[in-house]
Amino acid sequence: MNVKHFRWLFLPLLVALLVTMFSVDTPFTIGLSGEFSIIGLSGGCSQDKYRIAGGTAPWALAFSVIVIGLYFLLMCAPPAEHGQKFSSWWRRLAAFWLDFFLAVAAVAPILGLIPTFTEWRRTGVFVWNFERATFAPGDGLLFAVLFALAIPAFAFYFSWPLLRRRPSPGTCIMGYQIVADEGAALTLGAALKRTLLGVTFLGDRYRTKFRVDAWFGTHAVKLK
Repeated sequence: MNVKHFRWLFLPLLVALLVTMFSVDTPFTIGLSGEFSIIGLSGGCSQDKYRIAGGTAPWALAFSVIVIGLYFLLMCAPPAEHGQKFSSWWRRLAAFWLDFFLAVAAVAPILGLIPTFTEWRRTGVFVWNFERATFAPGDGLLFAVLFALAIPAFAFYFSWPLLRRRPSPGTCIMGYQIVADEGAALTLGAALKRTLLGVTFLGDRYRTKFRVDAWFGTHAVKLK
C-alpha cells in the first residue's frame, strides 16, 4: 500500500466527519472564539458587548486522533510512482481546501482542550463547551496561547510532506504530489517559506507555472 491508496482512507473519513458535524443537535465550539464590540453609541453613552465561547467535544477529539494517525501513516508509507507534470489550478484549489479542513479537524479539537480545562479550573465545573458574556482574567492570554500554538501546527501540517517527499492528505485525495525540480527534498527553511507563500497560487489561475513553484523550484506530478 503506497501513498496513492491513502485517498480511500481519507475520503470516507471526510464524509463521516461532515455527517457527524451536521448531525450534532447541540451547538458546539471547537477551539476558541470571541467578540468584543461597542454598540448603541449615542448621547455620549455606550453599551459594551462581550462574548467568548470555547471548548471541544469527544467526537471531535476522536476524529482528531484518526486524522493525525492517518497523516503520520501517510508520511511513512512507501512513495508512489510519479506520472507526468501538470498544472491544474482547480485541482490545487480543491486540495488546498481539503487540507485546510483536515488540518482544522486535527488541530482545533486538541487545542480546544486548553480553554475547556482553563474554564474548569476557573469555575470548578467541567463542561466540554462553554459560552459567557463576561470577561475573565486570562482571556486575552488564552487567545494568544492558542494562536501561538495553532500557527506552528498548521505550518507543520503543510511543510512536513515537502520534507518527507510525500503528498499531503489533500493532494493525495486529488491524485498528485508537489516535488522538487531536482528530485531532492526541500530544506526546512524552503519548505516553511513555500508553505507561507503557498496561497499565492490563488492569483495564478491563468499561469502555466505557479509563482510559488518558480520561486522554490517545485512542480506538481500525478500519482501513478
